[in-house]
Amino acid sequence: MRTLPAALLAAQKSASALPYLKVEIADKVAGIRRLNWQRLYTGSETDNFHAAAMPADGSLIRCRIDANTLYRQRVTSPGPGSSFSAWTSFRTSSNNCALAAWGALVYAFAVDSTTTTAIYINPSSDNGATWSGWSLLQTAAGAVGYLAAAIKDTNTALLLYSVGATVYSKKRSGGAWGTATAWTNSVASVTGLACLYSQRVTSPGSGSSFSAWTSFRASSNNCALAAWGALVYAFAVDSTTTTAIYINTSSD
Repeated sequence: MRTLPAALLAAQKSASALPYLKVEIADKVAGIRRLNWQRLYTGSETDNFHAAAMPADGSLIRCRIDANTLYRQRVTSPGPGSSFSAWTSFRTSSNNCALAAWGALVYAFAVDSTTTTAIYINPSSDNGATWSGWSLLQTAAGAVGYLAAAIKDTNTALLLYSVGATVYSKKRSGGAWGTATAWTNSVASVTGLACLYSQRVTSPGSGSSFSAWTSFRASSNNCALAAWGALVYAFAVDSTTTTAIYINTSSD
């Protein structure tokens, strides 16, 4: 025989003897509120490399590649009533792009489609309203696959790019861009990069499944300055059973 807990004993003696279940539903995942996405635009643009950034004035800056041409768009007040269909040619002979913003500063990056080792930069100091012009920033050791960038402040920024399965970082410090250096991690291949200041660098890789890893690149006292942390396996989508999603977590 099992002993009833105090709560059930009290319920037996209450005016109503009918038990009931109380179910509460919270729109949260792991205690974090789930974002309710709203589609603002459905366009006919070609599916290709693209980037987005939001400077301090709240405008939305977007770039996309179409037929080796880089296009840009600036929506001053993005919202349900905004137009997202107007694009301006930004640079020809381009096959990849990245954007980063901090305050009124915006950096646009592009990989040349003819000289695929060449990475170009175009800065804006007025929230993407006007641009200074394209200049060669980096000549990579091989054909550049993917780009990602982040800005810490006016004088500090980071550009990531991949050549094969190696990721390189090029840091801007004190207002000058330094030498590109290869990271200290190893993956089978790189199929995408993302970068955010004060957060983890995400590098989707590949193998038997589509995998994603995260890694820190320190700029404070957590570990050596400008040092890469070890890769932490985040999740994978099986390449055979594309409806299956696998997760692998790390507690440290």
